[in-house]
Amino acid sequence: MRYILDPADLTERELEEILDPWEEVADPLDPQGYAERAAKSDFPGETFRVLKEKELREFGEYRTRRLVLEAWEGMA
Repeated sequence: MRYILDPADLTERELEEILDPWEEVADPLDPQGYAERAAKSDFPGETFRVLKEKELREFGEYRTRRLVLEAWEGMA
């Protein structure tokens, strides 16, 4: 789900092992961790770049990502 919302959110190891169920990120909803992963990423594209940019301007966060991941976590 994180990869679909923003490929830059994944760590290098997660990208290498994208089909492996092992998960490196303990709390994908941690805003600081997300910001650090996205800043370090060299992934060549973004799935919802325009939406992300608009929400960062309007809400100060990528709100759709947070809401979707909160709902995803709630299904577990």
